Formats: sequence, structure tokens, C-alpha cells
Amino acid sequence: MAGAYLSLISVRRFSVGKTRLTISEQVRLLKERGLKVADFEECGRFLQMTNYYRFSGYFRYWQSDPLHGSNIFIPGADFDTIRGVYEAEQEFSSECSRALHQIEIILRANFAYYCSFNVSGCGLVQREGFSAPRESSSSSLDHLIVRDLNLSKEAFIEHYRAGSAFSGDDEFTAENYTNLPSWVVVEALSFGTLSRCIEASELSGDISEIARSLGVAKKTIVSQVRSFVYLRNRCAHNLRLWNHSVLNPPKVNNNISNRAKRKYGTFGDRSVFRILVCLETVLSSSGVAKGWLDRRIMPLLGANPELKRGILTPHKYGDYTPSCGLTLRATASP
Repeated sequence: MAGAYLSLISVRRFSVGKTRLTISEQVRLLKERGLKVADFEECGRFLQMTNYYRFSGYFRYWQSDPLHGSNIFIPGADFDTIRGVYEAEQEFSSECSRALHQIEIILRANFAYYCSFNVSGCGLVQREGFSAPRESSSSSLDHLIVRDLNLSKEAFIEHYRAGSAFSGDDEFTAENYTNLPSWVVVEALSFGTLSRCIEASELSGDISEIARSLGVAKKTIVSQVRSFVYLRNRCAHNLRLWNHSVLNPPKVNNNISNRAKRKYGTFGDRSVFRILVCLETVLSSSGVAKGWLDRRIMPLLGANPELKRGILTPHKYGDYTPSCGLTLRATASP
């Protein structure tokens, strides 16, 4: 079966005109297209450890018109410069991950605390004033909570499972978790499911309490938590943050946004930096890490202006001014 699967991949690869290249051939191709490579072997080692396709998400910003098939590098494009952006972004992503780890714990703790007092300590899945309208799909909130609980192998979840009744899919149902305290449930939920729980807590009053404790406006907390999950997932899966346009940007109060722009410079509404401003607010208000942007993030961005521009004001391929000083503008196809 595995052999058949690999053969299918090969057929698809060749059917779209792609060919497999050795590491040496990959380096040679970059040089033939005009990329300055000072150390052939070092470039090869980097590609071996990084993946040519992943790296292409960065070096295409130094190509003349990749949107329309022109992969020639512009004059002055240098492998070391582009590699520097990539490596600086890796360190930047690690700093974001550390902050998001702290944020996730804070959100779990606050949600569990206010949930247990405002409604009920047990029966999180079934409680009124919490669950979103039930849907006959695998994306309904109650389904997601039970799914996460069923996936958990933690002893503290096993301890609270009631009875031995299974559903038709040989899984525990919501009834098996009736006596499971909310502060226990929350530790088994994925960050995404936790975000959905917070969003669905408006009727119970939990969301107001959580927002107040974190120093965030009630009208912005849902979108901000959603953006934290979004950024955490991109960091966890090593997806590009540089020149990335956020799909669902968080809402930010104008006074916070304007203050941040005066201090750090203009940043786009769909920039990763907009999420970082929200992170800064929660970290500071909770007393976990005051001045996080100044101490941990801005030094990294300041050390690599190319990285900073791509984080604050993301651009698409073909509409960017790289470090070698040439403005790239995509032109319409003939």
C-alpha cells in the first residue's frame, strides 16, 4: 500500500512538470537564477536541514516576478541575507511561543475559575448559559469538548469518567463526564476548543469576568483569544510569520493601537505584530511579563530590519522592497 501511495505521488509530481533535484542541483539552480551563494557546501547543508520548498517562501521575495513565472533573482540578492531573515524569524517564533504558552495557562485558569462560580462546578458540557446552539455536526462545541476528553489519556480524566456506557462509535459520551469539575475539564481541552468555550460563555457572564481580569475589553476578547490560537498554531507548525497576512485579525481598542503605533511604528491591520500588541496587553495586565514587547521582541526585530518590516507591514510576492534596494512590483500577465 505504501509503495502504491508513493507511486501515486510520483505520478502527480511529474504530471505538473516538477522534477526531483538533489541538494547540489538545488544549490546550482539557485545560482543559475542569479542568487549570490558564497559557500556552496554551506548552502547545501542549510537546504538539507530546512527544505528547498520551505525556504522558497522567503527567497521568492527576492525574485523578479514569481507571481507570473519569472524566478530570476534581482541584482544583489544574496543567500546569506535571506538565510538571516529565516533564522531571525525562528528565534522570533520561539519568543512568541513562550509568551503564548503563558497566555494559554492564564486563559485556562481564568475560564475554569469564573465558570465554576458563575454556573456550576460540574457538567460543563451540559450546563445552560454556556454551550453554543447544538449543531448536528462534528464542529459543535459540545462535540469538541467530548472529543478532547475522549482523546485524553491523563489519569485525572480517567478517574472522573462515570460508568462504562459507550456510544455507537465505542467512545464515551457527555453523560460519562457529568461529574467532571470544570477546572478539570479545562486541562484536557485543546487551545482551540478552549477558545470556543470562552466565546460561548457570554450568556453566563463568564466572558465579562475573564475580560476584566485580563484587562481586555469584553468586545475584543473573543477575537483576541482566537488570534492567540491562530498564532500559536502557526508557531507550533513552523509556518512562516514573516510577510504573513493574518486571516482573522484581532480587534484592538483604538487607544491601544494608536499608542503602540506611536511607540513601535506603523503596523498593518492584518500583521502578526497586531496580535503581539494584544499579547503585550494581557501579559502586562496579568502581571506575568511587563514590557514583553520592549524586552523580548523589539530587540530581535531591531537586529534584523528585514524581519521587522515583514512582521509589521506584510507584503505579497512581487510587491516588496528587499534589502538590496530594488522595489518589486507585480505586473499584469500579457
